Amino acid sequence: MKKIIFLGLLLLSCFYTLYAQTLPANFSNIKSASISDNQLTQIIQQMTAAGYTPGQFFELAVARGMNPSEANLVQERINKKTGPLNANDRNDTAINNYNSGRNYNFNNSDTLGFDSLGRRKPNDTLHVRPNPNQLQVYGAEIFSNSNLTFEPNLRIATPLNYIIGPDDEIVVIISGYQEYNNRFKVNPEGFISIPNVGVVYVAGLTFEEASQRIKDKLAANGYSNIRTGLTKVNITLGDIRSIHVTLIGEVKRPGTYTLPSLATVFNALYASGGPNNRGSFRNIEVIRNNRVVDTLDVYAFLSKGDLSSNILLADQDIIRIPIYTRRVTLKGAFKRPAIFEVASGETLQDVMNYAGGFSDSAATAFISDVQITGTGRRIVDIPNSDYATFVPQNADVYTADTVQDRYENRVQVTGAVFAPGNYAWHPGMTLKELFEKARGIKEEAYLKQGFIRRLQSDYTPMAVDFNVADVLAGRSNVVLQREDIVTILSNFDLRENFNVTVDGAVAKPGNIPFIDSLTLQDAILQAGGLTIGADKKIEISRRVKNTNPFDKNAPISQTIEVVYDSSFFNGSSNIWLQPYDRIFVKTNPSFVLPEQAFVNGEVLYPGGYTLQTKMETATSLIDRSGGLLPTANAGSAYLLRLRDNASEAERRRHLEAITSGDEKQVYITNDMLSAYDKFILNLNFLRAHPGSVQDVVLKPGDVLVINRLNNNVKVSGQVYNPSISVYEKGKSLEYYIDRAGGYAPNSKKKNTLVLYPNGEARKVSHFLFFKHTPKIEPGAEIIVPKEQIRERHRLTTSEVVAITGSVASLAAVVVALMNYIK
Repeated sequence: MKKIIFLGLLLLSCFYTLYAQTLPANFSNIKSASISDNQLTQIIQQMTAAGYTPGQFFELAVARGMNPSEANLVQERINKKTGPLNANDRNDTAINNYNSGRNYNFNNSDTLGFDSLGRRKPNDTLHVRPNPNQLQVYGAEIFSNSNLTFEPNLRIATPLNYIIGPDDEIVVIISGYQEYNNRFKVNPEGFISIPNVGVVYVAGLTFEEASQRIKDKLAANGYSNIRTGLTKVNITLGDIRSIHVTLIGEVKRPGTYTLPSLATVFNALYASGGPNNRGSFRNIEVIRNNRVVDTLDVYAFLSKGDLSSNILLADQDIIRIPIYTRRVTLKGAFKRPAIFEVASGETLQDVMNYAGGFSDSAATAFISDVQITGTGRRIVDIPNSDYATFVPQNADVYTADTVQDRYENRVQVTGAVFAPGNYAWHPGMTLKELFEKARGIKEEAYLKQGFIRRLQSDYTPMAVDFNVADVLAGRSNVVLQREDIVTILSNFDLRENFNVTVDGAVAKPGNIPFIDSLTLQDAILQAGGLTIGADKKIEISRRVKNTNPFDKNAPISQTIEVVYDSSFFNGSSNIWLQPYDRIFVKTNPSFVLPEQAFVNGEVLYPGGYTLQTKMETATSLIDRSGGLLPTANAGSAYLLRLRDNASEAERRRHLEAITSGDEKQVYITNDMLSAYDKFILNLNFLRAHPGSVQDVVLKPGDVLVINRLNNNVKVSGQVYNPSISVYEKGKSLEYYIDRAGGYAPNSKKKNTLVLYPNGEARKVSHFLFFKHTPKIEPGAEIIVPKEQIRERHRLTTSEVVAITGSVASLAAVVVALMNYIK
């Protein structure tokens, strides 16, 4: 009973430590079943306060001594409590390795920053990738690559040479005539205890030797059918023990690491960050029982994939990384420029093989080597014949240059040949031979002359002329030199590009390339043919070749009149053209396309109407649209006409307005009005005086606007109460001013303005003592402007004193002059 109470107090003590404000350093005695939900909540809170996420419990707990199986159970409870984890919250690969059917008995690692497999944690700065712009030591990258961890594979079949040790778990499965299975952990003395059989000493034996010893023990103690084959025994390795490995020397993070017993040398090197800047990659020693049992060359793995020296580690093994002996630098035109460690007996060619050899653009004839002597540096040029025998020295810097943009045996041919380009030159090579390589001369080649651009001895260029026809006929030949550039001109290159111009009533007016024997008919057809409005008269303007420059009346062109008929395009009467001819196809004056004007607003049938005559007027358009409606304000009519100087954009908007509206209205917005001229129309006068000269003659695209009757009068500006009043027939301007409260003190009465609905404006006028006020109509607006009061400038005291002094001085001068004259 006392023991039970003591164990309970011990468990409570562990819980108190676990749920303190900071997470405990040792989780080895914590079990998942003994943690309540409230205690689990406290664990989550403490991890958050310490900067961890709930998904990192597994790795944290295992790193602090908790059994991986127990840690996994706690992690699953945390996941259910906190919900699904983000990808960055937890390393699932780690847990999968523990749940792969084999774990290892882990004791708390004394190495901060590593997980239970000796792997670098994700935030470890030792595995930051190096700067790609700086040359790195060849081989260092594999220890800074987070995707290459050399993790031990816990799922592999147990190697027969695996050495059994304390904490290893041996699984014994007996089947057949007799059945039994159990798991036995090797105790610190090296024994396992099998019920009804006895103890078996297995420590220090290989797995194969231990298996045979256990079978013999079983066969001699109750399982005799094993010898007859009626009973089968299967012995496997279950959970494995952990081992301690020490890394010393030129390692990034020396120390003792706790690793699985299946860990190899590369696993330990990765856990420690690998060799430092001074460490050797070629001579890494594994020391066991005070003697070197193997030496690892990282370059053998990198260059050949050789892992024969990546041996399994044993408990208390020591990995020593010595200082490198020789390192050289390869830079320039190599496939893998880097710093390479050179082993004993290796040559420059071996080092170049590690670098992948020369790059594609390298100059391979020799390599420049900068060596350090006792007093300075020296340069050694190494020819390619010595690469395989040259022995590198420490700190050598080898540079391979790229090939120069220079050809040893090149000639070029350009121009009117079938295959222009670069060709191989050889001594004695001739022009005719080059033409044959270029597949011959084109038909349009200019045969009277070609030329060669040749470099002289001082590399300045010179020209060499030759007759192409003579070379082709064999009457002449020219011996070529290296870097000659041969040019064969084309007749097209020596001829000006002539044009003829076609304008007027053709489908596609513009320039047409001139060719020999081009006819007028050809040019018109190339311009798309005649339009339906083309006249039968065509005018050709042709330049005068030899005009007199000293005669101001000398003709500079001549005009040819052509009248064509139905036989014009049948080829019976060709008219030959000359360069720079200008052809103008006249438009038939009797051909007129139907064009429209538009009426908007208060008419019976608003919309677009085709103009019937060239002199159709606004009143005619109103009559054709059915006349004014009773709601029309005859005094508010006006006409909008696109200005002749309107921009291209304004013309496009006008075209869209008259073509994209509905059938009854043309929509011209306020921001478009600046592109139009506005004609004010007095329809009452025009209807009373038919045929008046004030009746506007319409043009295509005109828009006539008839506004709706507005039975209001608006008063704005400098009155006491700007307002809108109902129109009363016969009432004067002063009547509406009084309705708005009268003139304000700062009003300028004599400039009162009346603005009518059609845009017309009239001012109050005065003559002697008589005042004439404009007639008020429905929809009018009375505008009273503001009097501009000029502020008088008063002189300051200093200004008065200055002026007085100036006047007094001037008076004194005048008096003095008068006295002088007397």
